[in-house]
Amino acid sequence: MAKADLEMALVKAQGRSPLTSEEMLELLGIDIGTLITEHDMDLYQAEEVMMWRKHEALRWTAQLTSFPEPIQESKKLSIGALNKMILGGKKVIKESTGAGGLGIQAGGDSGPRMIVVDWDDDGAGIDPLVELHPDAVHDWNLIAATEGEDEANYAVAEMLSDEMGWLVNGWEWQ
Repeated sequence: MAKADLEMALVKAQGRSPLTSEEMLELLGIDIGTLITEHDMDLYQAEEVMMWRKHEALRWTAQLTSFPEPIQESKKLSIGALNKMILGGKKVIKESTGAGGLGIQAGGDSGPRMIVVDWDDDGAGIDPLVELHPDAVHDWNLIAATEGEDEANYAVAEMLSDEMGWLVNGWEWQ
């Protein structure tokens, strides 16, 4: 990288702007002493650059973990193609008891759903019939489509345990 490019990376780091991979690699080779002596920064500015470098390194690590292959950007991408890319080419998940798609018997995932929960309540008599909030239904659909129904069922069981304070032995759609 030319000196002007390094200076641009430093300015972007001070302004907390996202760094390109080349800028990130260049900043990884600089220490706080170099910033102070060769780039006329005071200690506070140098610490800010180092903090932003760490932040961007974590962002790049997470991005490369989530998307190991570069995402192809296109303005001609249709909604159907985008959904297929997001869902990894999977078909819409249908609940075993219904044909409404996305785990819903009817009406899309816009409304609440009733479930029957097997509580480990030590005889406290908690009602087994629970109305699952529309957001939880949506989350179940998303997790089922991306990670599988077992993970989605586990997520709902964890949410119910957290909300009610009782262990969930199992649950099923009403």
